[in-house]
Amino acid sequence: MVDAYKIYKGEKFYLQSSGRYYQSGLKKGERLLHRRVWIEHNGPIPEDHQIHHINHDWADNRIENLELVERSAHQSHHMKKRMECPDYKEKNRRHLENIREKASEWHSSPEGLAWHSENGKEAWRNREPEKTNCQSCGKEYESYFKSRSRFCSRSCQQKENYKKHKITGECVLCGAEYTYNKYKKQECCSRACANKLRGMRERGVL
Repeated sequence: MVDAYKIYKGEKFYLQSSGRYYQSGLKKGERLLHRRVWIEHNGPIPEDHQIHHINHDWADNRIENLELVERSAHQSHHMKKRMECPDYKEKNRRHLENIREKASEWHSSPEGLAWHSENGKEAWRNREPEKTNCQSCGKEYESYFKSRSRFCSRSCQQKENYKKHKITGECVLCGAEYTYNKYKKQECCSRACANKLRGMRERGVL
């Protein structure tokens, strides 16, 4: 049974209507109990951080049970814990199915497009390039997409593509062995042989 309220330093903190967390009725300072406890022991909470209950009991607001974590990591942690529950996972799947069409309409609406434009700018505001190595020449270079970037230049990318698609053939004119891109129609080992072959065909020799 969850208590309807908690008393902390003579002040009442009531259970929120959501059924989670205790909140002060006074409209001054930090109103959430777990955040109040942290602030009084450790000072202000950074804007991009949240207070996590270590034992996952949100009603246990002892300072020993609280820790400061980055907001994105905190939200990701709790979502992973929720998705471990088959019932929650199924409920979430049904919800996504129900809102998929409406979500598509909103994202393509003027309001949705404006949100994407602003959010895209914000995502790039403080982004810094990371150092990585070219998979072709080994040169170190910087990229904003380290996990996806593989080559330092288009030249290195083309070289790797050539290696991937090259095959060995025999020149139809001189019989020499040569390599070429399998997606290109190539009969000769060199331009000289190709010109000779074309001339012979035009004269009807071949």
